[in-house]
Amino acid sequence: MTGADIAKELGMSPDSLGRTVKFLKKHRLLVEAGGIGRTTFYRTTPYLAFIGTGFEHREAVKEWNPPEWNVGEPRSPRRKKADKEDDLS
Repeated sequence: MTGADIAKELGMSPDSLGRTVKFLKKHRLLVEAGGIGRTTFYRTTPYLAFIGTGFEHREAVKEWNPPEWNVGEPRSPRRKKADKEDDLS
C-alpha cells in the first residue's frame, strides 16, 4: 500500500501519517527494512513483537538499539478534592 492508501485506511491525512512515521522512527519503534526506488519499507522493532524461542529473540535483537521508553511518574490513585473541582469547571 502507498502512504496515501495507509493514511486513508487509518482515517488521517498523508501529512499526519508522515509525521507519525517520523516520530516512530525517531524513538526506534519503526525500523527501515529496505525499499525500492523512493518507497521505503518499515517493520516494527523486535522489542515490540517477536515470535520464536528466547534464543531466536536474543539473536534477532543483537544488532538493534532498544527504543527509549519515557514513562512519566504515575498519578496518585487518590486525587485531591481541589483537583476534582478544577475538572468540573
